[in-house]
Formats: sequence, structure tokens, C-alpha cells
Amino acid sequence: MPDWKKIETNISKGIKDGARVIAKKAADLSIEGQRQLDIHNLKREIRDQTITLGEEIYKIEKKAPGTVANDSIQKLVKKLDSAHRALKKLEKSK
Repeated sequence: MPDWKKIETNISKGIKDGARVIAKKAADLSIEGQRQLDIHNLKREIRDQTITLGEEIYKIEKKAPGTVANDSIQKLVKKLDSAHRALKKLEKSK
């Protein structure tokens, strides 16, 4: 005849051990999820600050042409000017 008390104890122990493992995994996933969210938020903040920096450099260059002596920035300013002109042209045509 099976020892039902021993079977019950083993099942109970198995359930408790499983619950501990699940709780640990859930905590680990929660920590990793928060880390990923923090990474995403910092990347977005960096992108936003980079955009703001670029806008400020563009304003400075437009206000006083030749202020920024970097060739790659001058090329970007010209491309942006061209895009602004194209936008104004599209906005005027209906």
C-alpha cells in the first residue's frame, strides 16, 4: 500500500520549490524589464538632446554664417536649408 503521507509531503515540497523558482524568475524578469526600459529612456533622452543640440547649432550658423567651421556641419546646414525651401514650396502649393 502506498504511503500517502509521504506522497503528500513530496507533492507539497515540489509545489513549494516550484513556486520559489517561479517567484525568482518573475523577479529576475522584472529587474531585466526595468533595465531595458531604463536603457530605452536614456537612448530617447540622448536622441532628444542631440536634436536640441543640432537645432541650436543650426540657429547659431543661420544667425552668423561661418560661425561653425566644420565642413560636415556646413553640408548639413545646406541640406537643411534646401529641405526648408522645399517645405515652404509645398506648403504654398495647394
